[in-house]
Amino acid sequence: MYVSMKQRLNEGGDSSIALRSVQFWAVDRQLCRQRYSAQGVTVTDNMVCAGWLDVGVKAQYGLNHNSPQGDTGSPLLHHGVVVGVYSQTAGECAEGRYPGINTRVSAYTSWIIQEVRKQL
Repeated sequence: MYVSMKQRLNEGGDSSIALRSVQFWAVDRQLCRQRYSAQGVTVTDNMVCAGWLDVGVKAQYGLNHNSPQGDTGSPLLHHGVVVGVYSQTAGECAEGRYPGINTRVSAYTSWIIQEVRKQL
């Protein structure tokens, strides 16, 4: 899985000019649920957890900031297909305990098609 984002290179800084892409791995939903339960966050079947578990986003991006600024809405891709849309993570993104939570696109495919058809 890969995520693409227009990422700030420094905290509070300007976004990068080019899209950046980082490889992520799917995290078992039950493990994700267990970890997030301590934060009071419910992980549902409509979510995909992804990241570098126990490493953290800071290391994943290779950047020098602790928060995923500008990442919300970034696509999570698997073999070129959007399977998730980045939503949230707990605490500072540098905390490897909590993978990123993405909205599972397949849970909303019917709704997406319905909304697109309205625009045609």
